[in-house]
Amino acid sequence: MKDKVVACIIARTGSARLPNKVIRKINNKTLIEYIIEKIKHTKEIDEIYLCTTKESRDQVLVEIAEELGIKSYQGSTTSPISRMIDVGNIEGATHLIRITGDNIFTDEVFLSAMVKKHIENEMEYTRTEMLPLGISAEIMQFNALKTCLERINPNQSEYLTYFMFDPEFYKCQVLIPPKNLQRPYYLLTVDTPEDLKRTEHLISELYQDNRIFLDDIIEYLETNLVSTKELRESDTIKLVDKRISYKEWRDIIEKRIEQSHIIELGETFYNDNKGF
Repeated sequence: MKDKVVACIIARTGSARLPNKVIRKINNKTLIEYIIEKIKHTKEIDEIYLCTTKESRDQVLVEIAEELGIKSYQGSTTSPISRMIDVGNIEGATHLIRITGDNIFTDEVFLSAMVKKHIENEMEYTRTEMLPLGISAEIMQFNALKTCLERINPNQSEYLTYFMFDPEFYKCQVLIPPKNLQRPYYLLTVDTPEDLKRTEHLISELYQDNRIFLDDIIEYLETNLVSTKELRESDTIKLVDKRISYKEWRDIIEKRIEQSHIIELGETFYNDNKGF
C-alpha cells in the first residue's frame, strides 16, 4: 500500500492565558495562517487538516481552512487524539503528523526530513530533538496511534508526546539537528501576551517571501538582544496528572532519545535544504 501522509494542525480558539490566540493577527495574517503556509512547503505531505472542535466558536477555524485551501475536521472537544484518528480514517492515512496551533514557527525543513526518514526506516514515531520549543512536529504511524488510544485516557491526549515517544512501546526515531540550531531551552511557542509580542517582532523583521527560517530567528535573537524566554531547569510543566520540573522532563526525553534510532543531521543540512 502506498504511504499517505496527513498533517493535523490541532487548534481551537479557547485559551485561558491568551484567548483566541490562533486567530490573532500579525501583519494582517492570523497565527494559524503562518503555520499553514509553512506546512504547505513540505512536499511530502499529501493532505493538511485543521483539526478543531465542534464548539460553535471554533467555526471560524473551519472558515480559515477553506479560505486557505486546506481541509478541516471538527471533532472531540477534549480528545485531540480522537480527532486525529477520525481524520486518519477519513483519508485512509498511513501516517499522521501532529502540529499544535501555538507552534507558529513549525519548521518545514526539519518536517520534510522527518517524513522522509520516518517512511524510509519504517518507524512508528519520529521527532526532531534539541530544537527550541515550538519548532518541531511529530509524525506517527497511523496504526501505532490507534494502539496508543487503546491504552490511554483520550482526554489526556494533549500529552501525546509523552505517550507516543516511548521506545518501550513503539519503534521511535529521533533526528538531531546541527549544533548551531540546538536550543532545547528556548521557548518560541505563542501562549502568553509576552510570547505574542516577541512573535510580532520576529515576523516584522524576518518574514520575507512568505518564509521565515529557524537559523535566521536564532541569529536575530542572539545578535539583537531581543527578549527571549528560556526555560530554567527549575521551571515546572504539567505532565498528565502532576507537575514536574523542566529538568525532570528533559531527563525523561534524554533517556528515550538514547533508546531510539538516532539520525545525526550534518552541519550543512539546514542551509542545504532551505531552498527546496
